[in-house]
Amino acid sequence: MLPVKPFRQRTGYCGPASLKMVLDYFGIRKTEKELAVLSGATKKQGVQDGEGLVKAARSLGLKAALKDKATLADIRKYIKQEIPVIVNWFSVNEGHYSVVVDIDKENLYIKDPEWGYTRAMRLDTFMEVWFSIRGNVPSSKEDFNIRRLIAVEPHKPRRGRAKKK
Repeated sequence: MLPVKPFRQRTGYCGPASLKMVLDYFGIRKTEKELAVLSGATKKQGVQDGEGLVKAARSLGLKAALKDKATLADIRKYIKQEIPVIVNWFSVNEGHYSVVVDIDKENLYIKDPEWGYTRAMRLDTFMEVWFSIRGNVPSSKEDFNIRRLIAVEPHKPRRGRAKKK
C-alpha cells in the first residue's frame, strides 16, 4: 500500500484535498485552500470536472494526465509505478474524489478525504460507482464522466516515497 498520508477535507473540497494528499506523497506542501484556488473549486460545487485538478497540478510544474473510461488495469499500472491515482466516483448523491493507494484481486483501497482515513471497497462495487455527474441535474450524455482517473507525478519521478524530514 502506498504510504499516502490521509487528509480530511473541508466542505466541498474533496478534489483539492485529494490533490493535496498526492502532492504531500511526493514531498510538495500546499494547503487545501491554495489548491482550491488553483483548481477553481468552490465550497458549494467543489471541482466540477477533473480538468481543474489537472490545471492546478500543471501550474505547480507537475505532470498530470486525465483519462476517461479508464480500467482497473490502468489503476494497477500506476500503483505498480508507485503513483497514487485520483478517481472521481459517485458517493451519496454526488461526485466525489478519492486517492487510490492500493488494489488487489478483490478490493480497491482509497484515502477518502470525506472521512480522513483508508477505506477498502470491493472491486465490483467500485465499478458500479466509478462515474460522476457534472452539475446537479444531467441534461445530456456529456454531463457524465465515466471511469475518470487523474494521475499526477513530478516530471522526474522519485521512485517511491517522499523524503522524510
